[in-house]
Amino acid sequence: MADSLEEAAGDEAGAVTACRQFVEARLVSPASADFPWGFEADNVGPVWEYLSYVDSENRFGAKLRTNFRCLVEHTGRGEYRLIDLQMAER
Repeated sequence: MADSLEEAAGDEAGAVTACRQFVEARLVSPASADFPWGFEADNVGPVWEYLSYVDSENRFGAKLRTNFRCLVEHTGRGEYRLIDLQMAER
């Protein structure tokens, strides 16, 4: 039973990877994205919340830090659906 619950909720690494991909898709220079090494995401059922930041270049080539809050839902087979993404430059 525990395995099926874990499969339904997905896993932390998968949720974080999905969030990082959603964040990169919104950056001016996704190739310059630099996320912190460690990560921690919280979940309730199939929904995961990931709070973090990314350093990336803007259109002028200056490196800026952007804080973000990402909510994703595990939809099965290692796939995640974006529920909400809030990003704010510091």
